[in-house]
Amino acid sequence: MESGEWLVKLRPLNVAEDVNLALSWYADPEVLYFSEGANAGRFDAARVERMYRWLLHKGRVFIVEVFDEGWRAVGDVALCPELMPIVIGDPQYRNRGVGTQVLCLLIEEARRSGWTKLVAHKVYRYNTPPCGYLRSANLCRAVRGSRLTGSHLCAMKRFSSIQVTGTVVLYVLARAN
Repeated sequence: MESGEWLVKLRPLNVAEDVNLALSWYADPEVLYFSEGANAGRFDAARVERMYRWLLHKGRVFIVEVFDEGWRAVGDVALCPELMPIVIGDPQYRNRGVGTQVLCLLIEEARRSGWTKLVAHKVYRYNTPPCGYLRSANLCRAVRGSRLTGSHLCAMKRFSSIQVTGTVVLYVLARAN
């Protein structure tokens, strides 16, 4: 299927069941490179579980599922006030519009919860898919400059946003007054 043709849903994470599901995603060098950086090592079950528990302490964590002859888990995402990692772990579904649909679902969920902003932390400039899907809805643009703590980060700001937080990506859900 082409981009945008997938039915995508987010289901709440079940740590006991989903850690093993995610092991192949966090063993994939491409996932590790884009999410953790160039020198990241493979995640074992204990590390995936620690990551999920840490994210659950910060906010909500979901498994990304795509309908492809039945519902199929293809990645994970967290919705936290200062963090919004999106991982499409199954390579068959990368660069096919799934991340964009996940972002739309996160925005809907954040708005329903009364949030006024989403912050995506640590998006590497070489990780073009999230930079692209944040810009694809004409919501964000790249901001480069001294506000970044490292040259490897890609920061984005909503055109009408109030501020850019420290180092990272800011997506404002409500217009500035």
